[in-house]
Amino acid sequence: MPMLDVDGARLHYHEQGAGETIVLTAAYNTPSKFWGPLVPTLAENFRVVTYDVRGFGETELETESADVDVAADDLHALIQHVGDGPVLSLGHAFGGGIAANHVVRNPDAVRGLILVNAGGMFAGDPAASANMYSLSTKRGLDADGFAELFVETYCGAGFGETEEQRALLDGMFEDRSPREKVMMALSILGSSNADKYWAQWSHPTLLIYGTADRVAVPFNGFDLARALPNSELHWLRGAGHYSPWERPERIAELVGEFAAGL
Repeated sequence: MPMLDVDGARLHYHEQGAGETIVLTAAYNTPSKFWGPLVPTLAENFRVVTYDVRGFGETELETESADVDVAADDLHALIQHVGDGPVLSLGHAFGGGIAANHVVRNPDAVRGLILVNAGGMFAGDPAASANMYSLSTKRGLDADGFAELFVETYCGAGFGETEEQRALLDGMFEDRSPREKVMMALSILGSSNADKYWAQWSHPTLLIYGTADRVAVPFNGFDLARALPNSELHWLRGAGHYSPWERPERIAELVGEFAAGL
């Protein structure tokens, strides 16, 4: 597997497809393999680069702490390594905070920003926040309990009913990060203040939100659309926080239309 040496870590990354480069930054506590069907769907028209944020997946660590600026520096190093000119940058959930931080500090590296179910001013459902910790640590959960809580917290109605989706949930239970990686995630999250970036970028921005998201609630989409004058907002009806698995075809369609209009 390709690895990229950065300050304090070795980033594991993967490329698929051909065409304009789009770099995907995954959500909190989520290895890049859990982009699932979105990657091959995008790869029909793009060169798709995914990677494991430091602390997760197969990325190797030389330090036990980081902040959102360090995570954004990692993204920039990867873009410089794989890109041939400005790229499209897509961040899901907390990955959107990393992508936003990166584009503010490195505007020439990005042609267009895509935020999928990203956070904002409004907090999610308090029960969902509590569930996130239990899911991260598997506190008192077996595989079935993990799957049930994950679907309840992150996903729209009906998720987990297909064999492929159940395999995803089983894999996430088996691969849950150990305590040190959970603490890494919390240290990165604790340094994040996406609000301060809102007034600092004018890049074309595509906003995509699931109407059933209980974590990055849809109100955040409205706020970002108002704060970012060069943005467009689209809804995924009935989709939850894990929309790359729930609506991969629609997300890929919106990304294609966005890229064609830049």
